[in-house]
Amino acid sequence: MNILVVDDEAVMVESITIGLESSGYRVVESFSAQQALDHLNHGGQMIDLVVTDHLMPKMNGILPKIVHQINNPLLSISGFAELIQMNVGNIEKLQIYAEKILSAVQHICL
Repeated sequence: MNILVVDDEAVMVESITIGLESSGYRVVESFSAQQALDHLNHGGQMIDLVVTDHLMPKMNGILPKIVHQINNPLLSISGFAELIQMNVGNIEKLQIYAEKILSAVQHICL
């Protein structure tokens, strides 16, 4: 299964990617909504699920386009910026958050 992970916070993309890849998923990373759309339109790799931050800069109106283009499940998540600001250096809390995302992905993919 190919999963597109989209977030403007690199640390969150990397954390989610590590968790997903360690569970056997193939991950394509994207650091902006536009980059995600470019991949969906021209990436050549089929995407089965998009995991995206709900609130990203320049995201208005793009999220529905992603859902429409891939015609597959979308996991929209939020709270990354607050989590990073509150827990700088607290990798354990980032891991717990990433594990919750992995659990949701596994539930969707069943």
